[in-house]
Amino acid sequence: MKKKKINNVAACLVLATIALTSCSYPGEDPGEAAPAPPSATTAPKAQDEISDKDEDIEPSNDDKAVESDKPVADEIDLASEDGVQYLHAIQAFSPLLESWVVDQDGESLSYMRYNCVGRLDDGGTGAIAPYKGDKWQVTWDGDSPLRLTSGATERLAITDRSLSLGTESATVSTEIELEKFVGMCKDAGETVAGFVLD
Repeated sequence: MKKKKINNVAACLVLATIALTSCSYPGEDPGEAAPAPPSATTAPKAQDEISDKDEDIEPSNDDKAVESDKPVADEIDLASEDGVQYLHAIQAFSPLLESWVVDQDGESLSYMRYNCVGRLDDGGTGAIAPYKGDKWQVTWDGDSPLRLTSGATERLAITDRSLSLGTESATVSTEIELEKFVGMCKDAGETVAGFVLD
């Protein structure tokens, strides 16, 4: 009786494994559906038969989800020749990469936040001025892209190695931060755009 139960459990596990992994022939991509054979009763619409309704069809939510998983471009160039760049990889529900650039004159700051597929999640530019010690005040052109305050002004600590806002710090060690970000995206199972620093 005990052996019969073990055999039944083993059989169930084998069936569950087959059902979950799906079977395929060697060399066949299991995610690729076989093309449907052409039907003799249906013919493609001629160009003049296509109605305006066909052109106005919005993509479904499923189509939008598939589009959002694709990288925006083959490469997202993060390189900055305009000043000092600081990067910060943020572990969130969906990882984010912050890029801060202080211009060569130390008068303006640009901020961009990307998701894994390279879409710009938010960004902004502002004027910076010394505040106290290593503290700087940024006055954003418009509302703060960080949404930490209701106004357009925030205070940052900026040194030659890091840029800090509260407890979060971006660093000039851009390759390390980019490597962390790519790892976070892969750990989250997300597609990663080709971010480059050169």
